[in-house]
Amino acid sequence: MNRIAGQVITKQRTTIVLPEQTTDTEIITTVPWWVLLHNDDKNFMDHVGRVLVKIMDFDPQTAFSKMMEAHKTGLSHLATYDRKEAELRAELLFKHNLVATIEPA
Repeated sequence: MNRIAGQVITKQRTTIVLPEQTTDTEIITTVPWWVLLHNDDKNFMDHVGRVLVKIMDFDPQTAFSKMMEAHKTGLSHLATYDRKEAELRAELLFKHNLVATIEPA
């Protein structure tokens, strides 16, 4: 009990249960990320197709379809991964001179 100016004040104890908190790291790693291929004017189509088969594990028909989508619209969604894998695939595409980015799905 506390006494303030001659009054008796009692304190009640309240238990507050907070929701389980997640860290930024957990959010980043659990949110799916898109790997996006951008059209560019420096690569031949056959090179882009070969790289997509090699890096993205596409069959030649899927690689051609994704390449043509990027060519016609400027952008193609290649695949969805966790962030770490998306970054790895985009980096490998970049090493083969393709323009690729990642963004949260």
